[in-house]
Amino acid sequence: KIVRPEVYDIIDKIMENLITNYSISIQKSCKNAFINFLIHYPMSDKIIKKYALLLTKNLDYNDDNGRVLVIETLQRMCEVLPEDHLSRHAELIIFSALTRITNEEISNHRDMLRRVSSTILGRLP
Repeated sequence: KIVRPEVYDIIDKIMENLITNYSISIQKSCKNAFINFLIHYPMSDKIIKKYALLLTKNLDYNDDNGRVLVIETLQRMCEVLPEDHLSRHAELIIFSALTRITNEEISNHRDMLRRVSSTILGRLP
């Protein structure tokens, strides 16, 4: 596979739109593009950490739709990352999810955040 720095710039824009765009269809397309990127593009630990930090920092995004997409994307990220990468970032993701649960007012969002933590714990040895 050819690794081009421009791809990461495009993914940065995709992630920005995933969180901030008000069109649900665009947000979902961005989520799918990001997940395909995670699955098919070579990942360094530094890149995975960058996107894990971006998602966890936006778990408290003020728009409900944006927050739901962030949680869904984080969930899918935890499902598709290889175990070795996931284990290196599990603490950050679980801690961020559990911290957000305590401040989240919407019960469905709290349930989604619990699923993120459960997914990680279920995948780790």
